Amino acid sequence: MQRTKTPTAQTDRERIIELFAKRKQRYSRAEVFRLTRYSEESLATAIADGDVTPHDGGFRWEDVAHLMLQRWTPRMIDAALGHQRVGVIPALNRVQYIEAWLPLYQIRLLHYLAEQERGTVRGRLNASDILERQLLDLVSSVNLDEVEEAIPGFCDALRYPYFMTREDDNTTAFCRFCGRVSGVAGRELCDECSNRHQPKAHLGEHGIPELETPHGDPDE
Repeated sequence: MQRTKTPTAQTDRERIIELFAKRKQRYSRAEVFRLTRYSEESLATAIADGDVTPHDGGFRWEDVAHLMLQRWTPRMIDAALGHQRVGVIPALNRVQYIEAWLPLYQIRLLHYLAEQERGTVRGRLNASDILERQLLDLVSSVNLDEVEEAIPGFCDALRYPYFMTREDDNTTAFCRFCGRVSGVAGRELCDECSNRHQPKAHLGEHGIPELETPHGDPDE
């Protein structure tokens, strides 16, 4: 007698990969509940608040992805997708690693805020997640037309997952800071931005040459 295998429960990593790497145009309510782990009540609230809108009894991929991004931060989704993010997540929405130098009290503030917001998402927040949220809030204070001119595609990236599809070059290495071609295959930092944003402090290079420049008169 052949035994029927009992379906194994999906991990959250598997749910994220299914939604982002195996994208469909429409999802049934049952699929939404399974992938996002929203309850009937939570989904009803999201619909009532206008966060998502049912279409023909189902939901568009963009709405399901929006719900998923309420559960997991971009950093966490990137970690789940791994190398699959290329061709799945738009270039400007992919998470990249940079170093940042901050006063100690601000570093501890980031840790404090990450601890205070525990439970707002399924994973444990860290300093990167808090900075990402704060930068999103900062967007409301800038001129988006000017930013879009300086960073083509910025407004589309801001609307993700409700984005307009753009051509994406997966072979050319662009600097993660300024967006220019880095000049070295596979290198995502141009020399200028590397020296400016990620100086080698452990070698005594603090990246502030102005401190070493001789001056004469005040305000010279």
